[in-house]
Amino acid sequence: MTGLQPPTAPYSNIPSRDWWLAGESKALDRIRDFTQYPIYLTDTPNPIVDIPDCLASGKLSRCDTSVRIDSEVAPGLFAINPTSWLCEEKCVAVIDGVVVYRDASHLSVAMSRYLAPRLEKRLEEIGVLSKT
Repeated sequence: MTGLQPPTAPYSNIPSRDWWLAGESKALDRIRDFTQYPIYLTDTPNPIVDIPDCLASGKLSRCDTSVRIDSEVAPGLFAINPTSWLCEEKCVAVIDGVVVYRDASHLSVAMSRYLAPRLEKRLEEIGVLSKT
């Protein structure tokens, strides 16, 4: 499972933490009998700007403004948090020549391919995939 974690509960100014964790727990209850590996891929850092538009402006340093998202998940889920794959001291717009986001929220296809070996390694560690 995965999802965009909003900062507030819908139609309110109430922080989303409790509401979000309750929803994850409900989702887990629905799938628990169908998998021994209920995996939750946490949200990626949130870009403050549309990354390709920002990069097109030619001011790369202004594009390195993505914000880390709280990665807490409901008990019982295997959390995979890609934030450390995308951020060191700060969350940059380009990693090893690869543009991180395709817009103001979604990873680019190229970045998804770039991160695939890390995700595969994590899935092997959890036991979902066997090591080849």
